[in-house]
Amino acid sequence: MAANDIVGVNLQNTTAAGLSPHVFTFGQIFKNGQVKSTDTLVARIGAAAYQVQMDVLATWPDGSVKLAAITLTTPEMCAGSTLPILLSKATSSDPAFGTAPVSLADTPLRLNVAITFTGGQYSGTQTVDLGAALKQSLASTPSYWLSGPLATQARVDVPLTGGPLHLTADVTAYPDGSVTADVQFNNDLTSVIAGHPYANPAPLPPQVYTATVTLGSQSQGYTVTQYQYQDWHVMLNTVGAPLLNVSSSASPAMNVQHDLAYLEHSGAVLSYDRTTGVYNSTVVNSFVNVEQAAGFGTPLAANGITRYMPQTGGRPDIGYTTMWSTVWLMTGDSRAAMLALAQGDTGGAVPWNIKLTNGHWLTPADYPAIWIDQRSNTSVTANLPPTATDTGWTPETAHQPDLAYVPYIMTGQRWYLDRLNAQAAYSLSSDWPGYRCPTTQSGSNCAGPADIVLNGQDQIREQGWNIREIEEASFSGQPGSFEQSYFAQVASDNWNYINGQETGGGFLSVATEGQAAGWLPSGLNVPNTQTSPWMEDYTTGVAILAAEMGDAGAVQYVNWQKDTWLAGRFIAAGMNPYDGVAYRLITTDVVGRNLTTWPAIEAATVAQGFSNGTGWATAVAGDYAALGRAVLGGALTLFPNDAELQQALTWMNSPGSPNTTQNYFQQDPTFNVVPLQ
Repeated sequence: MAANDIVGVNLQNTTAAGLSPHVFTFGQIFKNGQVKSTDTLVARIGAAAYQVQMDVLATWPDGSVKLAAITLTTPEMCAGSTLPILLSKATSSDPAFGTAPVSLADTPLRLNVAITFTGGQYSGTQTVDLGAALKQSLASTPSYWLSGPLATQARVDVPLTGGPLHLTADVTAYPDGSVTADVQFNNDLTSVIAGHPYANPAPLPPQVYTATVTLGSQSQGYTVTQYQYQDWHVMLNTVGAPLLNVSSSASPAMNVQHDLAYLEHSGAVLSYDRTTGVYNSTVVNSFVNVEQAAGFGTPLAANGITRYMPQTGGRPDIGYTTMWSTVWLMTGDSRAAMLALAQGDTGGAVPWNIKLTNGHWLTPADYPAIWIDQRSNTSVTANLPPTATDTGWTPETAHQPDLAYVPYIMTGQRWYLDRLNAQAAYSLSSDWPGYRCPTTQSGSNCAGPADIVLNGQDQIREQGWNIREIEEASFSGQPGSFEQSYFAQVASDNWNYINGQETGGGFLSVATEGQAAGWLPSGLNVPNTQTSPWMEDYTTGVAILAAEMGDAGAVQYVNWQKDTWLAGRFIAAGMNPYDGVAYRLITTDVVGRNLTTWPAIEAATVAQGFSNGTGWATAVAGDYAALGRAVLGGALTLFPNDAELQQALTWMNSPGSPNTTQNYFQQDPTFNVVPLQ
C-alpha cells in the first residue's frame, strides 16, 4: 500500500440483478492518529479515484478520527459481484470534487405518519407531518448526522401529547433529490418521582395501534402492541433513492466486508484467529433457524435473542459479543450481517430503553440513587419496566447480550448508537445503589460516585457485561455528546475504583488474595466462596477489550491479574493446571476468609468436589477452556513478551483441551480469541 492508503473494504452486490451507480454509506473505524478530521479521502477502485464524504462520529484523544460514516458513489456493479475499494487520503493528482453540502432544507419532502390507537393512553387517530417538523427544526436547532456533497442527514423528534410516545425520524437527502427516512416509534419516556421512598410505580399500559408511514409515494403499515421502554423503527426510501445499507428483514442489497485485521489493530474489537474460518453450515443453520422463523425482522421481534435473559447454559447470544456478530466480523457474510443487524434492532424491543424528558437516558448522572427494580426502596423512582407476562422479556444484566455495538461501528447508523447508549444506561440504573455506591453502602444516599459496577459485589459476569456496555458507549460515542462524556467518566471511575483495590487491604490485593491476587469477588467474606473461572474470564475479556480500545485503567487491571490469577491458575506450584478452567474454584474457607495460596485453593476445590482431576471433567460441557484460552491470548496482545502467560497458553493449547479445536471454532467462533496476529 502507498503512504496515503488507509484501509480496504469489499462492496458486494448481493442481488441477482445489476446495480447502477448509487450513493452508499457505511461505518469505518480508523486507527489512532491515522486520519484527521480535515483530511480529504477518496475511494480508489482500480485506477480511478471516487469522491468520499467523511462524517466524523467518534474521535481519539488526540482529535484524530476514530469512527466515521463513509459515503461514496459506487460504479455500476454486476449481479452477485464483489468490488474491492481502497480508502486513501487524496493527493494533488486526484480530481477535485464539489464540496457544497446537499441541502435538506431545499429537498421536497413528504413524510407523514398516521396512527390509529385502540388501546393505551391515546385514542383516535393522530397524523404527524414529520417532513414539516423537520423543515421547521432545520431553521432553528438542526441535529445533523451527515452533511456533505453526497448526503445530508438530520433528525427531528415529535412527542405525542398525553403520553410517553414520540416519533423520531433520521432523514437523508441526496444530490438527485431522492430521500431515505429512518422513522422510529419510541415509547421510552419516563418521569422520575423524587421523595417516593417505597416502590417504583407500576408500568404504564401498552400503546396499541395501527400505523402507516408514508415517504413520497411509498407507504408501509403496521399493527403494534408497544409497551413502555420499547422502541422500534422502519426504513423507507423514495423511488430512485440509494439502496438502504441496513435492514432487519432482508439481506442488505449492498454488503460491506470490512478488514477484520485492521479493526483488530485499531483496538475496536478483540483479536480473533483469522486463520480458522467459519463453516458455511454455521451461517446456513442460523439463516434457517432464526432468519426464516416467523416474525423475524418485524417490529419488536426477538430475532433469535433469548427473551428470558436469566436463562443459564450455553447461549449463542452470550459472549464478548454475540456469536452472530462474531461471525459477521470474521466472514463479512451478508446473511450474518442481516442477523446481527436485526438483533441490533432487538435492543429496541427489550424494555430497557428508559429516557428522561431532558433527552438523557436514565442514569445516576441525573438521579444518583435511581434503581429500576421492583424491590426499590430508594428516594427516587420511575415506572417499572413491563413484566415478562406482558412483553415476554425478562431483562437481566448478568446475562445481557451485546446487541448494538458491532452493528453501530459497521454501519454508522444513529439508531444503533441510541440502542447502545440505552443499554449502557440500563446497566447502571438497574444496579442496586448499595453495590453501585461502595463508599456509602446505602441505597438511599449515594455520596461520591454512584456509578461503580466493578464493585466486587454483583455477580462477576454482571460486573463484566455492565462495564462492557459502558466502555463501548464511551469508545464509540459522539464527540461532545452528554452520553459520550458521561460514559467515559463512568469507565474512568470504575477502573480507578477497582485498581484502588490492588493496594493496601483492598479486595484484589496480595494482602487479601495472596498468590492468586486478581480474582474479582462477588459478595465479600462469604464462606466457601465458589469463584467461577469462566465468569472471571468474561470480565477479564471485557477488560482486555477496553485496554485495546485505549483505556489505561483497564491495562492496569489486566496487568495486575496476568501473572498471579490469569497464569497462576495453570502454572503455579501446587495448582492442578486442569483446574485452571474448572467450573468452580473454592477461594475462601468455612468462615469466609480468603485462601491465599494456590495449594490451599486446590485442596479446597478437591475437597468440595469441583476438581477436574487428571482430565477435563467439569470443563467438557461448556466454553470454560475456550474462555481460559481467550483471556490468555488477549492478555498476550497487551503483554506479548510475558513468559508466564505464554507458558499458560501453551498448556491451554495442548491436545485434548475441550472445545478449543479448529473444528469447534469453525462452528462457533465466539471465544476464538488469540494473541494479535
